Amino acid sequence: YDTGDWSHPSRDQMDFLNRAPSQKELEAKLRRATNTSPGVDGLEYRHLRALDLDCILLETVCRIVWKIGIPNCWKISRTVPIFKKGDTSDYSNFRPISLLLTIYKLFSGVISQRLTEVASDLGWLS
Repeated sequence: YDTGDWSHPSRDQMDFLNRAPSQKELEAKLRRATNTSPGVDGLEYRHLRALDLDCILLETVCRIVWKIGIPNCWKISRTVPIFKKGDTSDYSNFRPISLLLTIYKLFSGVISQRLTEVASDLGWLS
């Protein structure tokens, strides 16, 4: 890493990274989301689509979270063992996955998408 040319993000890129997820970003993320398993609250993407397809409420929640920080209840996950192969009575043939809250997956997905975009623009990704 010491030999690489690590350029710094521009002011515009920093502004892009430092703002709360927008309604447009959340809406795009929600429309593309597949119905993965929900977290401990049981809320699925289909529920969010039915209740808030335009993401007006989600944007409001994300703006609040952006200002005050991620609530502890969003940090709770449910760990489920997923069978890989072999003997089902052998626990080493399972791998754990963590099921996160759907709203947290949307929120963090927008942030991840932004980081990837900026890192790609700066040539940090190969």
